[in-house]
Amino acid sequence: MSGALDVAGLLRRRRAAGVEYVVVGGLAVNAHGVIRSTKDVDICPSPEPANLARLADLVRDLRARRLGVGERGFDEAEMPFDPTRPEDLAAGGNFRLETSIGVLDIMQSLSGIDDRPAYKTLKADARRAEACGTVSAGR
Repeated sequence: MSGALDVAGLLRRRRAAGVEYVVVGGLAVNAHGVIRSTKDVDICPSPEPANLARLADLVRDLRARRLGVGERGFDEAEMPFDPTRPEDLAAGGNFRLETSIGVLDIMQSLSGIDDRPAYKTLKADARRAEACGTVSAGR
């Protein structure tokens, strides 16, 4: 479904959708001056219900499908949560998604962070950075 990762496209689409999040993973490491290539965009979204509704709409608009579920992966019944449903996002799980413009990881639980979801802890220590014409917070 997706070709090369379009980081700018994912960040712009997130901004247009009004989704609040903290960038984690490879892009966040880059914001701290360590150059590392990445093949996805990792975010930890605000758990506010309205934000999760906007995120669910964005995931749907990006025609996302869960990686590792279905063909040769986990059976659908083993992974029943759907990231296009705000109530399923509110359960606090993590999702690895293939979208029309690259892989998007929604990370709400992170190793080393006791808070579930991790957003509050991440947001408190996030660094704002401009990338691809949009401002994001990263840690």
